[in-house]
Amino acid sequence: MTLRISDIETIISDHMGQQPYQITCSSCGEDLKFSLDFDSDYDLKLQVDPCECIKEEN
Repeated sequence: MTLRISDIETIISDHMGQQPYQITCSSCGEDLKFSLDFDSDYDLKLQVDPCECIKEEN
């Protein structure tokens, strides 16, 4: 079975969604938005967007 990068991204996203932990802001505790990127070399990049409370401080 050959997997495409989009298949792997879906598998990883589903897996991350089923984990008992969350990515939260250390200042206010809100859930943070994140995105996954998987390139052709099978490198995984997880990008976490800054929290609104941090954006407001700047």
